[in-house]
Parts: sequence; structure tokens; C-alpha cells
Amino acid sequence: MLQEVAAARSVLIKCGSTEIDGYAFSVALNSTPFDYIYETSLHIRSVIRSVTFLVRGAVFRRKKVPRSSGRFSLCIHPMGELIEMYHSRKATIRHDKVFALLGMSSDDPIAAGLLPDYKISWEILMGRLVRFLLGGEISVETWPETEMAVIKSKGSVLGQVSSAEHMGGDGRQQVGIAPRDASGHLESNRKWILPPSAKSIQVGNLVCLLRGAAKPTIIRLYKDYYSVIMITTPLELEQPPTNSLRDLLLVWDWEKFQGKSQDREEYETLIKRRVPENLGADVGAHLDKIARLWDAALVLEDAEEYGKAEERLREAVQGYETEFGKEDLRTLRSKDELALRYKKTKQWKEAEGLFERVVQTRKEVQGADHPDTLSSMAHLESTYRDRGDFREAKKVDMMIDILVRKGDFVQITEEGVLRIMRSFDMDVMELLVERRGNEVHITEGMVRAAAGNLGSGEAVMKLLLDRKGSEVQITKEAVVQIAKSFSPETMELLLNRKGSEVQITEGVVRAAAGNEWSGKAVMKLLVDRKGNKVQITEGVVTAAAGNSRSGEAVIKLLLN
Repeated sequence: MLQEVAAARSVLIKCGSTEIDGYAFSVALNSTPFDYIYETSLHIRSVIRSVTFLVRGAVFRRKKVPRSSGRFSLCIHPMGELIEMYHSRKATIRHDKVFALLGMSSDDPIAAGLLPDYKISWEILMGRLVRFLLGGEISVETWPETEMAVIKSKGSVLGQVSSAEHMGGDGRQQVGIAPRDASGHLESNRKWILPPSAKSIQVGNLVCLLRGAAKPTIIRLYKDYYSVIMITTPLELEQPPTNSLRDLLLVWDWEKFQGKSQDREEYETLIKRRVPENLGADVGAHLDKIARLWDAALVLEDAEEYGKAEERLREAVQGYETEFGKEDLRTLRSKDELALRYKKTKQWKEAEGLFERVVQTRKEVQGADHPDTLSSMAHLESTYRDRGDFREAKKVDMMIDILVRKGDFVQITEEGVLRIMRSFDMDVMELLVERRGNEVHITEGMVRAAAGNLGSGEAVMKLLLDRKGSEVQITKEAVVQIAKSFSPETMELLLNRKGSEVQITEGVVRAAAGNEWSGKAVMKLLVDRKGNKVQITEGVVTAAAGNSRSGEAVIKLLLN
């Protein structure tokens, strides 16, 4: 402290016995006549600016300060703010970076456990200081020869710095902060003037409140951890939503700090070299890094930095997949979360593709009716619905219903099956037959519905005959519908499964003759398999004559 005062006095014109107040003293130091001194000795301004900030406010403080419990202090500022101003200063003994400020601190050093005691080690003193400033609900690691603390805690984002500029020459900064409201969204900017600090606040820095701390902290996100910019601030912001606590790994470094000209990778390399236990490259640390990337993505979402959050999530997903494989539940969970972010930002193609892959993998790994699989399917259904693809949404919703109701003893009604056959494709029908096949009874209406589904009706009919051939109740009308609308493969499957029960009536032959796309092939199959049971009547010839696509071929076949 004496060093700074001496530096300040050295640049003043001697005033004899004249007294000037602290405010005038500070204004003089920041006036134009002294610019040339700052230009020739650039370090002087940085050395004295935190002193002038304190001196200019002396006029507002009491001339006499009473002693309390045998302790004397000017009670100028809280310990956290003083530490922010002076922790980058040099001291012969590191302990003095803390003890030298007690005479100006408004905090009780006894309660803080910071009474001068040079017998305790530096790392213990540093740990006590951090716990006092941030509360007891943190984990702190410190080292004997390093002015650094690594802090693990939970915290909530209160807002984001949207503007920052220095005010005058005393180190104060005016910052604009977009605070989060009760719903978690960022509001319009509010301006604050913050006291000097060793590190400059920058746009994009986050204001957070650590669990158990009395005052907010300003932090800066790096890849998967945060640098502490201001350990405590006088900001008063609305409490965040109760469900927004995030895991944070904070690095409070007094020796080196990120300036505008310092390379980010250089800083990260420096941190990793100093704190290998937390940010190293071993397997355990690698898994921790993946988890931290995930937590960082959640923090970025709280700050409405969705693009950056998505980038962190992709890295985390890739990390889980590389470390554990595509079928690991952690990998699947991370993909679900990434797909939800795609959905939130209306990246429909990416969201649907990723949800579909997750659903398929979960079916193979966990089973189609597992709660996790059903949850992923519900996300997929919601994505289709939000995009406006109601057909696909209904399809997935029906599949969920089939799976959820598995084990119910209520028979599936004909109406329910008809709705599936008319509206959906093979995926739903195959799931229905596989999961609840014993409840499905085939009727003429179902065959007719399958015939009316040009997209997949025939495939559905083949599925029913193949999987439930012995249970299928085939009526005369159903056989007519198959002969009229389906391919010879379906008719052949029907004859193979239910040959003795299939009656080839005049109506069936007439329907085959009128089958525009497959009339000849179906008719040939009937003649080959049923021979003299195939009756050629005037109605059959009339139907063939009316078949504009294949009627001529049918008549030739019949004549032969």
C-alpha cells in the first residue's frame, strides 16, 4: 500500500502546507497535465488507480473510526472488493496480500479466520479466504507455491455482461448486464458501476451466484471451466429459477490472467500445467472433461447462447460415443439432449434424424417398451407435431399407445385396427402384430382397409397372413377384395396359408379379371392352383373387357 501512495505523491506538484481533499487529489491525478507521465511510465496508472479510487471517497468517510473488540480498521470496503483491487500486487511474503488489507476491510477477520498468523501455510490461508468470500458450500484446492485456487461448486446464472467500459482513471467500470427473470429469460440491459478489479470485465462474461455465497461472482467461460474475473460484486440481481443450479469448475488465478492481448489457448495450457489434478489428460480427467462440457452447455443455454451450447453438446456427445460406444446409455442420453436442443432451435431435420437413431438403438439395447425408449419416442412425436407433420406424429403416438398398453386384457377393436391400417404404414402394423397379435382378429373390413391403403396396404395384408395365417378369418368378400386389388404374391400367400378354406367363387374370378395392374398374373395363379374350380362366366368376360390395362391379356389367357 505504501508503494502505491508514494507513487501517487511523486506525480503531484508540491503544495506546501496546503491541504486538498481526497476527491481533488484523485481528479488532479487523472487530469491532462499528468498524461505525459503516464505515457512515459505506463505502469504508474495501473499502480495508482486503485489507490485513487479509495482516496477520492475519503471525503465521505468519518474522520474517526471506533475500535471494536480490540481490532482497528478503517472499514472502507468489504474484503472481497479489496482483494479484487490488490491481489495482483507484489509482496515479499504472500500472506501480506491478505493481511495488509485487514486495516481497510469492513469484514470481521475473526469470523473469517483471517487474523494475521504467518505460521499457517499459504495454501491454507488462500483456502480460508476463498471459503469466506464464497461460503462453505464449495470444494477448494490450493497449492503451497501457487497463487491459485480451483473451486468446485454449484451455481446459477443471474445474467450476462452486454457492455463494459472503463470510467476515468481510477479503474471503475460501467457494465451493462442483461439479467435473467423468474422464467429464466434474459431481460433488457441494466447499467452498473463496479469498483476497480485486477481483471477487466468483458462482454459475454457471466454473472452467477454460487450456492451459499452472499454476493454474485463474475466469471468467464473457457472450454470446460471458468476463470474468476471478480470473486465478489455489489450487484443485486433477481434470484434465478430454483431448478437452474449448474456444476461449475472455477479457476481463480492471481499470477496470470486473461487480458485482451493474451491468447486463449496459451492461458488454457498454463492452467492445465498448474492444475494437472483437475484438468489433466488421464482417463478419469477425460471423463470429467466430458461432464464439464455438458455442464458448460447448460450454462450457455441459461445465457441464451444456443449456438455455443450446441457446440459443447456435440463435443460431449462425441466424447461419450468415443469413450463408451454408441449403445451406452450415457451416449444415448446425451444424444437425446442434443436432439432436444435441435428441436428448440427449430432444426427439424437434425432433431428428427437424431431422435430416430436414438429410438432405434434404444429398441435394440433396452427394448421397445422400456421407459427410456418411450420417452425418446415421445420427443420424436413432439418434434413431428411442432414441425406440422401430423401424420408422422399420429403414427408415433399410436406406436407409443400400443407399447404402453402391452399386457392389457382389453381386446383391440376392429375400429382401432382399421384406423391403423388406413392411416399408417408397416412400422405401426408390425408393432401391433408383434406386441398385441393375440388381440387382433382379421375381418373383411380390415382387408378392405388394407386394399384402400395404396402406400402399404398390401404389405400389411402380407404381414397379417404371414404372422397370423392360422388365425385369419377369410370371408368370400375378403378373397374378392384381394383378387381385385392385390398382387399375385399376396394371393399366393393366401392360398398357401388358407388354401383349403379359400373358395374361388365367380365373384373372385370376376374381381381378378378386373384387376387392372395384376389381372393376368392373378388369373393365371388361380387357374394353376384351382383348375376346374375357376368358372368362366359372362360376368368374368365382361369384367376383363372393361379392364383397360390388362383385360386383353386376361381374355387371351382364358381362351387358352
